[in-house]
Amino acid sequence: MKLLTAFEFQDHDAHIAAHMAFMATRMVQINPQVYALLQSHISDHVSFKAKAEVRAAMMQNPQMTQMAQQDPQQFDIMFEAEVAKVAARLTQELAQSEMQAAAGKQDPLIKIKQQEIDLRAMDLQRKAEETRFRAEQENQRAAQRLEYEYDKLAQQDEQSEERLEVAREKIQSK
Repeated sequence: MKLLTAFEFQDHDAHIAAHMAFMATRMVQINPQVYALLQSHISDHVSFKAKAEVRAAMMQNPQMTQMAQQDPQQFDIMFEAEVAKVAARLTQELAQSEMQAAAGKQDPLIKIKQQEIDLRAMDLQRKAEETRFRAEQENQRAAQRLEYEYDKLAQQDEQSEERLEVAREKIQSK
């Protein structure tokens, strides 16, 4: 469950297509965390793609190139506004293609079987989380026992040192 990172130099169309295909798999469909993680990653690719499109369009326009040199602050404002528009268009296109793909695959028997599979998968995930939770609790208890034993031994060692010191003082005072 690590965060995925998109980079500016990647082929964003290829990455978006690959991630969308992966999101259509049962494994991702039944795991909301992975689904959300992939959606976020696709949004990163959309953002980079939008920036590349806007940058290419603006660099072909001599007025924009001149503005970038003379008033970089105004250029950045215009650039970001255009990036937002392109990102919105790209996101809308992706959403429409996802809805079209989802609309064509709803056989009732398959849906029931998928729900059964989903329930089994969620049950297995719940059991795995319970097992992990129990193991973590057992590890915490073991760590606490070790700490208690360590403190107990340290205290006994300290008491032994004190007794030795008292015995040495008695011997020296005689």
